[in-house]
Amino acid sequence: VEGMDVDGDKKDDEEDAEKEKKKPEPTKEELSNPARVTPAQERYVRFDEGSRFVPAVADLKRGFVVLKDTTPGEDIEYVAATRTLVPGVTNTGGGATAAAPVEEEPAPPEEFEFDPNNV
Repeated sequence: VEGMDVDGDKKDDEEDAEKEKKKPEPTKEELSNPARVTPAQERYVRFDEGSRFVPAVADLKRGFVVLKDTTPGEDIEYVAATRTLVPGVTNTGGGATAAAPVEEEPAPPEEFEFDPNNV
């Protein structure tokens, strides 16, 4: 039986670790789900300038953030919702491997005006 040469593996691991250390840390990150901002992260949250939808209360950056439309005359383009099934976590009613039933989304609520000063 021949022995394994592990010296080469150690060198590869050390080189990979050095490459990971040399990568510069990003200065910004765009969140796909900003609803999960923690209190420690809140001071770093910035909304894009010139965005169509902006927070109704300027200092509110986490929790339930009500948005106001800066261009109400334009048509609204909605993003299609997606559902990710996570085995062992997502409840599909028939076990984690069963296909989720296709359900129709309820209709969105009617448009309304929100006045943050009149709460």
